[in-house]
Amino acid sequence: MSGAAQGPFTCNGPAILFMPTFKDATVRGSTEVGLMSSSVFQNGTTPPPGVDLISWSAVVRGTVRPGTYTEKDLLPGKYEAAAVRIGKKQVSGLKRLKFVVKSVTAGDVHEDIVSKGGPMREYKIAGDIELVIGDAPDQVSIRATLD
Repeated sequence: MSGAAQGPFTCNGPAILFMPTFKDATVRGSTEVGLMSSSVFQNGTTPPPGVDLISWSAVVRGTVRPGTYTEKDLLPGKYEAAAVRIGKKQVSGLKRLKFVVKSVTAGDVHEDIVSKGGPMREYKIAGDIELVIGDAPDQVSIRATLD
C-alpha cells in the first residue's frame, strides 16, 4: 500500500456468486468480489501501521473467470464500496482497478443470511489486484496478491 499510508498488510478476499434465483435481479448471476483488512473488526487481518480499515467490494458481470478486469467491468450499485480509513480521515471512491484472476475454485452454496436474498456460491480466487482509491493529495494505491 502506498499514498497517505504505506506498508504491507494481510487481508480477506471473498468472492460470492449470486445464483440465478437470487432475489435482487440487478446482481443475479453476477459475482461480488472484495478485499478487506481491518484492525477494528478483528477479522484476522492486519492493515499497515496507522491504517484502521481497507475495504473494497464490487460486482463483476457474470461468473468470475480467469482474465483481467478493470473498473469498466463492474456493475454500479449498492454492492460497491472503496474506502481506506486512517485515524479520523477516510479516503474513498474507486479511481482505478486492475484485477488479474489466475484461477477460480468453486465452493459451497449457502443462503444469504444477511439480506435473505437467496442462494450464493462462494469462490476462492487466486490472482493479483491493484486499486487506486480517493483523490489527490490523499490518494491511496493498493497492490495485493490473492491466493
